[in-house]
Amino acid sequence: MYGTPDGAKTLTGVLNWVDDAGLAIGAAFGNARRRLVKEVFC
Repeated sequence: MYGTPDGAKTLTGVLNWVDDAGLAIGAAFGNARRRLVKEVFC
């Protein structure tokens, strides 16, 4: 969860854990999170 100090903008994301390397989306989620944070908060 990310937010600006004044609360004007917030971003929340959830990733469910998957115990299968072939189905895991952790890396893609991390990349998307970085892009979204940069776009919304920078």
